Amino acid sequence: MIKWLENYWYHYKWHTIIGLFLAAVIAFSVWEIATDVDYDYYVMLYTSRSETSVLEASLEKTLSMVGEDQNGDGKVNVQVINASYSDTENNKDFLNSQSRMFMGELMSERTYLIVTDDTRFNQLEEKFENFFVPLNLDSKDGKSLRVNTKTNFGKKMLETFNELHYQYTTDLENGYNISMRSSGEPQTDVWKKSKEGLLDKIKAYK
Repeated sequence: MIKWLENYWYHYKWHTIIGLFLAAVIAFSVWEIATDVDYDYYVMLYTSRSETSVLEASLEKTLSMVGEDQNGDGKVNVQVINASYSDTENNKDFLNSQSRMFMGELMSERTYLIVTDDTRFNQLEEKFENFFVPLNLDSKDGKSLRVNTKTNFGKKMLETFNELHYQYTTDLENGYNISMRSSGEPQTDVWKKSKEGLLDKIKAYK
């Protein structure tokens, strides 16, 4: 048996290696497809703090309670693209990564809703002309749906903070802005691409 294996390996070594490699690639591809999440909503989080992982998780969980199943898979899946960073952040690799993520999402057609604090909202308004779409919302000249601990959506976020044992609630108390960015296209088209009605669902959440 050992001699046969040695002979086989001598003649078919590279065939076997290539075959195993291809099998591994196929198996990995199948696994990726099987576990790939088809998200119903994409929302960007862009605030002036670097450590916002709990806020990201809270947003994803709370938005999944508000949204609707868009693709018919029986679930509401939300991906929050977190491009937040602090202006005092010293990690250049982190800053570059966040900057690339932010610019990449601006160039994509999947993310139109952006959650900001006042610092980032004002910066975007100053840097880009007509960055946010006025939609007769309750704050920032109709460009922001204000979320804080006094709103129903904010109260639900606060509950998820407690579930995650997160004690820092100052930002939520001060409030976040949920806004829609412009894409240079007619407003109705932008609204449709953002999964029409999500802002209304957040506002009406009870």
